[in-house]
Amino acid sequence: DLSKSGNIQNEVLKKYIENNPSRIKNDISFGLALAAVPNPELQDIAIAQLVKINALQSKWLLLAEIGLPKPILAARKFIESLSDKEELSNCILASIDSSVFTVRDMGLELLDKNSEKINNEKLLASLSTSDDQKVQARVAEELLIRGIDNTVFEDFDNRVLITRRRNRKAKEKIKDRLNSDSRIKNKGILAPKRMEALLNLAKGKNIRDREWALNRIASLSMKGVRFEGIDFSETNARGY
Repeated sequence: DLSKSGNIQNEVLKKYIENNPSRIKNDISFGLALAAVPNPELQDIAIAQLVKINALQSKWLLLAEIGLPKPILAARKFIESLSDKEELSNCILASIDSSVFTVRDMGLELLDKNSEKINNEKLLASLSTSDDQKVQARVAEELLIRGIDNTVFEDFDNRVLITRRRNRKAKEKIKDRLNSDSRIKNKGILAPKRMEALLNLAKGKNIRDREWALNRIASLSMKGVRFEGIDFSETNARGY
């Protein structure tokens, strides 16, 4: 296990790599293992050679998920060098989807920095399937800021809203977005999944969510949206 090598072993490895530059080219996994050694000099040598042979094109995520500052920085520089919009989006998505929190956070930072270069709605649609609370909160925030109104996010809204005792930040962002009446169709029809989410919240045990859902249902009912089994009147806005 190279990650447990001592100072003497690290010096031997350093001289070996310097004298045998083709070693990493012929065995990229060995280069990745060297980049995981907690020795800055060895990491620099390994990463430089991995970059030189274009190994990051396919191995950047493995390098980043080592979780150490230098490998993460090298992976970040690779992603930032990409000019293809689709490739950039895919790399940011893979970063955010990583189980390594430092890589996930890197992806969220890259999303901020490159928001004008990528297909935001497509990326957000992919991220909306995540169970990571930080990612969910970010998706909810982006949907609110951008005013995105697409049925692909109905499952996301429903899932976050009805989940109990977690991710209050994402839930409140979704509620803020849904307070808009833009989703009401000409004939007063609201998307079935949206109605389902509101009804589930209205039956829930969380007082804050239940009150919001009941008020929202009442408001929509006054605008012509029909909720089966519920009859609101202007004098009884909470007759649920």
